[in-house]
Amino acid sequence: MSKGGDSYLKTLVFFAIELVSEFSRPFALTIRLTVNIIVGHLISMSLYQFLELSGGDKYIWLRVLAIIMECFVFFIQSYVFSRLVYLYLNE
Repeated sequence: MSKGGDSYLKTLVFFAIELVSEFSRPFALTIRLTVNIIVGHLISMSLYQFLELSGGDKYIWLRVLAIIMECFVFFIQSYVFSRLVYLYLNE
């Protein structure tokens, strides 16, 4: 049901805006999570390279700590992803 002042052009513009908004959310979420995962791997690889160059096998516990840290970040990102998908689907 439209109001007296509504025009078809206004309705069409709002429809296009809503359509772009609905399709851009999952795309933006995918891009954000992919970049976060890539950056996490780059930081871990930089840390591994630094530890290999500086101390060889003396700092194996730091490598294990870095792997645990990346797993922790993975679980946090998975939780955020699942919550955002849930919130997007419930709108």
